Amino acid sequence: MGIKRLVDSGFWTDNKTEDFTPEDKYFMLWLLTNPFTTQLGIYSINIKHSALQLGYSEDTVKYLLERFQDFYGVIIYSKETKEVAVKNFLRHSIIKGGKPVEDCIKKEMAKVKNKNLIYQVFKHIAPRDDLNQTVRNIINEYEIDNENDNDNDVSYHDSCNDSYHDSSNPKKTKHKYGTHKNVLLSDDELDKLKTEFSDFEKRIDNLSWYIATKGDGYKSHYLTILNWARKEKTEQPKQSSYQSSIENRMSVVDEW
Repeated sequence: MGIKRLVDSGFWTDNKTEDFTPEDKYFMLWLLTNPFTTQLGIYSINIKHSALQLGYSEDTVKYLLERFQDFYGVIIYSKETKEVAVKNFLRHSIIKGGKPVEDCIKKEMAKVKNKNLIYQVFKHIAPRDDLNQTVRNIINEYEIDNENDNDNDVSYHDSCNDSYHDSSNPKKTKHKYGTHKNVLLSDDELDKLKTEFSDFEKRIDNLSWYIATKGDGYKSHYLTILNWARKEKTEQPKQSSYQSSIENRMSVVDEW
């Protein structure tokens, strides 16, 4: 019998999921319940097996991992170790704490290859007031242990940040585009948009106007444009189906 994973009913009314497409919701549920998951919420995945489970291509799985990390900010994915960290997993996965649960989580922490993922997750959830006390104790103990282990001039937090931001992959320079010069895109991202959309300039301007009037809360303008395009595709079948229904009714009226 498989391991049981709990999904809070609030998943469907959460502010974050309100912006999700149906495909996003499906993928998020997979992130929370797939057979690779752990109590810790940090686990290794196999792209090929993940694609088979989801019914997607491997490229689609890779795209969704990038999307959920860079656009939604709900996971961290380590390409080097093929590990996923679901940032808020521990907030919802632990209902009853205690020593057995604590021991289980610590064993899973020891198995994590990219230790920086643990640091990033704990840093994200530590300020929360709704943590289970067992989770709170683990985080506190983790912070104390790392402070005691810091025998070098460089702090643990600094070394983690250095490893997380790989110097071999420097941040690409982004330029301003759009009517209001507020859409930030790298040269590579702009080239991809040109290849993907014949009306790329219009799409950039649409985002530019939206940011100018509503404000900018997006982590990636490039992924925002792609997300809007995907939403258009999901809405088109509904519209075409509705239009077809109207046309069929009109044809019946004409026959009469």
